[in-house]
Amino acid sequence: MTESLKESADEVLTYLRTIGRKPLSVQFGIGGGAGVVTGYVFGKSSRILAGTLGCSLIFLQFCNYRGYIVVVAMSDYGIETDAMTLQRFVLHEQRKHPTATGDLTHLLTSLLTAFKAISSAVRKAGLAQLYGIAGSTNVQGEEVKKLDVLSNELMINMLNSSYTTCLLVSEENDNVIEVEVPKQGKYVVTFDPLDGSSNIDCLVSIGTIFGIYRKATEGEPTEKDALQPGRQMVAAGYVLYGSATMVVLSTGQNVNGFMLDPSVGEFILTHPNMRCPAKGKVYSINEGYAASWSKGVSEYVHSRKFPEEGKKAMAQRYVGSMVADVHRTLLNGGIFMYPATKDAPNGKLRLLYECNPMAFIMEKAGGLATTGKMAILDVQPTKIHDRAPIFLGSKEDVEELLTFIQNAGCRFLGAMALSSRLRANVATLFDVFCEVGAGQCLEATILQKYPDDFCDDSTLKSVCQFSFPCGLQSDDQGAVQLFTFVLTDQTSMYTFAYCRYTPRNNSCLVILSGLPWTSAFYKILNHLSNVMNNGNTGDLEETLTRMYHTDIPSTGEHLNISNHSGTNKIEIVVPDTAKLPTLKEDKFMLEFYNAIPEKLMVPLFASLLKERRIIFTSRKIGQLSSCVFAAAGLLYPFHWQSLFIPVLPHHLVDMLMAPMPFLIGVPKKTFWSLRLHDLGDVAIVDLDEKTFTSSHNDTLPAEANAFLRNHLKSSSDMFLSDGLARSFLKTNVLLFGGYRLGFYRTDSDHEIKWDKNKFVNEQKNNLKPFLASLLGSDGVQYLERFIDERLAALNSGRPISDEFEKEICIMDRKSGRGGASPETIQKAVNAVRENASDVVGALKDKMSSMMIRDKIGKLTPKELRRNKSTGGLRKKESGTVEAMSFDTRQWDIGGSALSDGNSIVSQVLPDESSTSSSDLIDFSDPEPLAPSFNHVPSTSSLPTCIQKVDEVPTLTEFSDLCPSAISAPSSSASHVKSRGQWERFD
Repeated sequence: MTESLKESADEVLTYLRTIGRKPLSVQFGIGGGAGVVTGYVFGKSSRILAGTLGCSLIFLQFCNYRGYIVVVAMSDYGIETDAMTLQRFVLHEQRKHPTATGDLTHLLTSLLTAFKAISSAVRKAGLAQLYGIAGSTNVQGEEVKKLDVLSNELMINMLNSSYTTCLLVSEENDNVIEVEVPKQGKYVVTFDPLDGSSNIDCLVSIGTIFGIYRKATEGEPTEKDALQPGRQMVAAGYVLYGSATMVVLSTGQNVNGFMLDPSVGEFILTHPNMRCPAKGKVYSINEGYAASWSKGVSEYVHSRKFPEEGKKAMAQRYVGSMVADVHRTLLNGGIFMYPATKDAPNGKLRLLYECNPMAFIMEKAGGLATTGKMAILDVQPTKIHDRAPIFLGSKEDVEELLTFIQNAGCRFLGAMALSSRLRANVATLFDVFCEVGAGQCLEATILQKYPDDFCDDSTLKSVCQFSFPCGLQSDDQGAVQLFTFVLTDQTSMYTFAYCRYTPRNNSCLVILSGLPWTSAFYKILNHLSNVMNNGNTGDLEETLTRMYHTDIPSTGEHLNISNHSGTNKIEIVVPDTAKLPTLKEDKFMLEFYNAIPEKLMVPLFASLLKERRIIFTSRKIGQLSSCVFAAAGLLYPFHWQSLFIPVLPHHLVDMLMAPMPFLIGVPKKTFWSLRLHDLGDVAIVDLDEKTFTSSHNDTLPAEANAFLRNHLKSSSDMFLSDGLARSFLKTNVLLFGGYRLGFYRTDSDHEIKWDKNKFVNEQKNNLKPFLASLLGSDGVQYLERFIDERLAALNSGRPISDEFEKEICIMDRKSGRGGASPETIQKAVNAVRENASDVVGALKDKMSSMMIRDKIGKLTPKELRRNKSTGGLRKKESGTVEAMSFDTRQWDIGGSALSDGNSIVSQVLPDESSTSSSDLIDFSDPEPLAPSFNHVPSTSSLPTCIQKVDEVPTLTEFSDLCPSAISAPSSSASHVKSRGQWERFD
């Protein structure tokens, strides 16, 4: 014996004396990899330890000590007289429940008899000629082994005669087995009599899996009693037939292992309170199917094989027998995976008698078991031979896998803002498909759905209500309508409901999904309608199954869906949701462009920016929902945060009385029933009459108004390009592009914050009143959410590069905001120490350009025309003068633009027209200048701006797009504390 072994022996002896165990006098020796010292044996294998002592397992007591199985002989005769057998263990557990009838104990005793018989048959299978094919196939289409038949008959006969069961579900039988009435009890047992039977001839470990449920219904037992989620099991376990026979059992509290002692025919407790390690070193999967795995699974396995530098790769072990692979995972940790594949989109392992019992064991041992979308034990079976993908094992390993699966499914959301209200947990192409039609009471009802186990009653009720917004009787009996509505969850995230309404048969096909792929899902709905009309129910279910279990492809990839025979094909290109929509590819924008004249788009946009109560109405619900969605999209990069109902059902008409901002589509039939004077201040867009009316008379600032009108008229090739959406985006850049001028860094924690007074103060004079009106005590929610997200990005150092930021950069370069361009100013400042006169020369042209613009700003249109006719105003050869717009409307600040009574600005900045050339640069300042968006700061403010920019390294990601200065607000500035929580009305 080595020194380390002796030290361990002394340590264990001390431990045994501590717990009051009397050591035996056993001659020292080493054998079978175990050490024997004065009355105890320790090692890693209880069976080898027993062989070392030369006695059976019943003579010994087992306990765990620091990872070793410690075997203690307890009597002077070397025989354990108080062994814990499995039957005794179950009786002991029964005593903890005074009301227990003992039926479960009798049931488990009957199962033990079957296990012993199967174990005996497995060990002498060769001699008894039990190998080979029995000459038939089971319900799964697999050839049945002789040993399979024997094991199945043993299980059925023992359970039938136990007087404790009423229904049996076996892998080898097509239908549920009902126990004879005189022998019926209250339990339902599901089982795989011999798992891994394809390995029998190879002498690989095989096993039996079982799960036990209570009967769920009153009266005679039916198949429904067997179709229970795994969470309802009262006990589960498996038997491993290998180098020894072992039962692993859980009755709901913990997991225990019992080894069969052949000498006395009893299962002895050898592994009490088994726990799966939190993390393992081995993954188990059949890599022969790697080409058919989902992206998430493929990326996870690749990361285990080729980890990051400094991390150790996981080992791969795969026996091909679920019992053997799961047993190793339970003991040593790691993860067992049998995912869905392209050929088996529902997975291959059976839910009731393979996945559920193993998941039950693993969870009770501290591990996890999942389908990749939900816990295995929460899956509602619909058929007794349902299949499911499964991932189970160590908690940390399974959680890491789920992260890969979720990231693969949500990758399309990478460029979307949180304020977009898109769900972040989208794991499948769709949540549920429904066919909604008229029920027996002429009410909308679900005629069929997929998956069948989708059981969110509130969601299904909403689907019925919104599928027929005008009731079951439609005025239009001809045209099929494609429309969309949204359902909002508790976190205000959207689930899109894509609908295809057919008036002819008064039915509506609905797909719920978290993906904003309107055109793609409309194409899918039309395809499913063709399948239903030209095929059969099986074709529809097969198509939906393949869709449901298809990985969410990345942007630009092609999604191909067909049935097993290759017919009913459909191909879809995944849209890029980070790009601006075009009329050609976006149905919402196309309907909007066709329905609303350009002259009405501008006042509608002003009402959207002011967050008014806006109603759309039309006879066509498809056109109605499209225009409501498109109108909300005009706010990009902002997102509508208030009440949003694209199509309002008639029974929810009271929502129009809500005293809050809303964007609601009202079918014309419902709209005609309204009394408009009861609605209060609303803006109404009538898509049929092509009119827009509003009690607010909202308008954009003169410059923005002329800018938007000009772009809407001058945009060429509007159908093929994103010209429509980009016109509104550029207008938002003109209005809000200087949002960073409101940023400042706190002195206490150096956190970047945003001050609305500072932001308004830094804007052009003709924009200040409009912007101030958006930032009162009840500021618009879309802007607040936008600023919160930008602040979070700045403070965390995350870069932002979207179409909004790119347009800011482009517009800055074209208009030369802030006077000289950043490049010109930086070069001039770098040379200031060498020759001040060179600096003036370098900026001469730019200063002249600014003076010309200032002069133009003071001219009236009449004066400008006079100068143009006399040639008094000339264009510089090196640049152009921007076209200016003039509007007679004047914005009156009235001394208090903010509703809280504070002035817009705390310090009056010098007007651009009064800025002298000496104010452009403070030549005494040794630091480089940081250009701002809209104006050249005075010399008194420049040092502060420069200093603060240098302290904000996280802004470097933004500098290429829109350089700006960040300074703390003036001490006299009035700060309005933003709302702590966002108000949700929907």
